[in-house]
Amino acid sequence: MSSKSSRCDDNGARAARQPGGTPLYAPLADAMDAAGAAAWGIAEAGEVDGPTMERFDSFIARGLHATMEYLERYREIRLNPLRLLEREPESGAVIVGAFPYASEYHPAPGADRVARYALGDDYHEALRKRLKPVAALLRDAGYQARVCVDSAPILERYWAEKAGLGRPGLNRQLSIPGLGSYFFLAEIVTDAPLPPAPPLLPAEVENPTRAAGCTKCGACAAACPTGALRPDGTFDARLCINYLTIEHRGPIPDHIPTEALRGVLYGCDRCQEACHLNRGITARPRRSLPWRPSTTFPPTSAPSFCAAPPSAAASTAANPPLHHPLPQRPPPKIFPSHNITPVVAPRPTCPTCPTCPTCPTEPPKKIRSPRGEFLARGLRTIYVFWGIYFLSAAAAAAAGV
Repeated sequence: MSSKSSRCDDNGARAARQPGGTPLYAPLADAMDAAGAAAWGIAEAGEVDGPTMERFDSFIARGLHATMEYLERYREIRLNPLRLLEREPESGAVIVGAFPYASEYHPAPGADRVARYALGDDYHEALRKRLKPVAALLRDAGYQARVCVDSAPILERYWAEKAGLGRPGLNRQLSIPGLGSYFFLAEIVTDAPLPPAPPLLPAEVENPTRAAGCTKCGACAAACPTGALRPDGTFDARLCINYLTIEHRGPIPDHIPTEALRGVLYGCDRCQEACHLNRGITARPRRSLPWRPSTTFPPTSAPSFCAAPPSAAASTAANPPLHHPLPQRPPPKIFPSHNITPVVAPRPTCPTCPTCPTCPTEPPKKIRSPRGEFLARGLRTIYVFWGIYFLSAAAAAAAGV
């Protein structure tokens, strides 16, 4: 069986999976196709099952989410995505779409690496813009609809699995048969009566191993240089290079090996590159997200990225601390015109004998910026005016006027 799918095959698959008595499904399928979803499915909305929420709560309670405090908020909404709607319904559906990004990435020799998903446009804006017509279709039919792209408190991989798109692997990434794990997930939460249906996948898959999903071979955990992925399936974000170079603020912790981050600029794909499900993918997505394959990043200079400060070089020679390679938040702006602190002018040097002790020593001059000098003069004028006023008032009171 061929691994490529045609438009006729897609139409036949849609007809075979269309739920009976659901006239909204056909235009919805066309809208998702126009949005560029390479695979999509429908899951019945409701409360997340107990074991999944217990694992999530344990992940938070153990502090494995590091400083990502936003994961602690809105637990009730994560428990039931229907609470994202303005009027919480009793029932509804979650439409989940997968949008592939660049799976091929060949940086220039010596260039710092960037995660594949970050090579293109901002997927939050791109996917939200693509799914607006789909949400408008549901609203025009009289239903509520909300587009969620990574920023909403919703367990994306859970609902993608419920929709039948794929199953998460040991590396915590969802893998779709014939598509691998190089894709974004986006959801539309709606109260429309859309019964679950078999997902529309990008292609038929001949390889039964790839179709079965993750085999727990441990290749991803072995490829993780910091031990963020453990063989038992536990994930520690505090050790993840993705977290350290994207979410983390400040210097890289001392316990992170220097070599693990050398040559890394933004994000990490090592656990996905090691996965056999991402090899030999031949299915062509209907519409890939725009990206910049020619983008290259020069090597980061060692003094600014991997070297310790001179004062601490002796104590940290074995494992110098790594500083975040991305620009930090700018400091508060200081306006020079508000600064009237005197600045010491440099002393002019003698042209013939710069170090001669007999040269006259002139006291350092104090200079200000033009605006600072103007403000200082204004303050002096006000002080003189009020001094004259009080002296005049005192003299008049003494004279009995």
